[in-house]
Amino acid sequence: RIVTEGMKLFQIIVIGVATFNSAVAVTKPTFRLPIKGRISDALRELCLPDVNLPDTSILKDKTLFENLKSLTILSSSDLIKFGLIAQSITNKIKGKEKKNNACGLLTDLHDFYIDSVVQHKELLPQGYKYFGNSDNVENLKLMLQNNPFYASALVYKAGSSTFAVNSVETGDGPKSWYSMLASALEDSYPRINAVFSSNMELLSFTEVDPTTGKSIKSTKTKGEAAGDLLYMMTFYAESFHALIHIFHYINVVAIGEADSVYPMLSLWSKPYISNVALKYEEVENALLPDKGGVLTGGAWRTKDPVLVKTVLREMLCKWGSCKTATQFVDEFLFKTLPKGKVRQAGLLPEFFKHVDLIAPFAKELAGSFESYDKQSYGKANRAIEKVLSNCGEGVSSIADINNWIQLMSVTGIVHGSTLSLSRMLITEEMLKRVSNSLTYTQVDSSLAFTAAGTIVGIIEDRHVFSSSLSLETAKGAARLPANLLELISTLFNPAARVKLLFTLKTISTKTPALDPLSKEILLKYDALSTKIKKDFYLNLYKDKKKFTSQGWILSDHCPDGVDGKQLTITTYI
Repeated sequence: RIVTEGMKLFQIIVIGVATFNSAVAVTKPTFRLPIKGRISDALRELCLPDVNLPDTSILKDKTLFENLKSLTILSSSDLIKFGLIAQSITNKIKGKEKKNNACGLLTDLHDFYIDSVVQHKELLPQGYKYFGNSDNVENLKLMLQNNPFYASALVYKAGSSTFAVNSVETGDGPKSWYSMLASALEDSYPRINAVFSSNMELLSFTEVDPTTGKSIKSTKTKGEAAGDLLYMMTFYAESFHALIHIFHYINVVAIGEADSVYPMLSLWSKPYISNVALKYEEVENALLPDKGGVLTGGAWRTKDPVLVKTVLREMLCKWGSCKTATQFVDEFLFKTLPKGKVRQAGLLPEFFKHVDLIAPFAKELAGSFESYDKQSYGKANRAIEKVLSNCGEGVSSIADINNWIQLMSVTGIVHGSTLSLSRMLITEEMLKRVSNSLTYTQVDSSLAFTAAGTIVGIIEDRHVFSSSLSLETAKGAARLPANLLELISTLFNPAARVKLLFTLKTISTKTPALDPLSKEILLKYDALSTKIKKDFYLNLYKDKKKFTSQGWILSDHCPDGVDGKQLTITTYI
């Protein structure tokens, strides 16, 4: 027992040192901005074609620059600690047979994830299935009903009053964003076109030749076809996910510029900014490099990485043209469906409850900022427009704070649903489809590690509509030591030392308070959103059988921390 406890203590020390060193490393002035080349008058090209970051004062002014690159220390340290052990677990998968998960290695990763990430296990029913089951048909149905990434791939077949997901478009109707991105993948992937009832029951499927668009004879069971379709759709979902990171990065640079001319605004906007630049850098280097990234030839084998980025740029331009959250939903998310058809079919019920709060929230909050200081508000709007209108032709026409709040909020709510789709990626049914090998390869192992890492680091209260103005010191974060003994203990704990330094820096900074009206509006909409999440959780808990088997997907819309989920305020994780 002494040896065991000693090893645990040693592990904690190693992790603490690594966490401290890593946190210090990324907060030094040598932090590498995710832009190419030196800061100059030239526009910086980002990882999508003809998408640029203009030369703004936020990149020149030291104080503003520090704000832009500020980190969510707790989120980053959680990821570092998780990664140290998760890497060794996923490496053990390599060379093992994929058949029936006989070695139990994915179970090891699942158990470690549950122990590390899910903090409020007491809120879940006994026997809760954190990674669902291997029923691909059921999982596909749940994703289409509840997850906006997957639901956005649907098209409507008016003649039969059914829905479809087409991996290959065979008619003259509007092309889905999904089919456009799927066409960039190698022909070796099975292309499944499927038909669904309004309740998302899988009615039929066809395997299609990607080059001719013609049906081919298939020997697949419905479960196998559903699994193949889920994996292809998850490529689209993760590409969509990566684009939210790019969109948020561009937008937080713009709001940072607005803060420079309207300082009071920063008291509200700072929680949006932390970690977003760092996460963009991860997207550029790991997911969307020119070749060999997760989405450009790595986990998903692409025959045309350029097409992937071209389609993503087209999607980005569509987002930037939207003025409201409703426009984003109607004209981007469900562009292939008749207006109102998604609600009529009862899809995404919880998603829409939160989306419906966005327009009044943005109107009231922007109005409050304007009434507090009309002149500075006008300057802030012009600063936002100046930055975003110079990010590339057609990239963004977002021109004011109301518009900014609406688009950041709706994409933040969508981003919250990455927590179930990324978890699904580290199930046997998905992971075994990554490579053609009968055994797990380095590519399989790397995707398991990457997917697990993207859903670590949730900080409670950092959600859309949050009213907390100091999210870094929210529940579970750092506080000052209560006595001398605790202070000594803190100084000898590297991770706690980082939190203490951050707390001292926070309380030593004299900043004016947010105006009372704006604070009241934030509290109002935080309460409304929280009530929606709590009511959903309580109703879900009443049906424990359903919650136990389907909660790993449905809990995306539960209160913060339930099954490690959250409707994230930004792409800070």
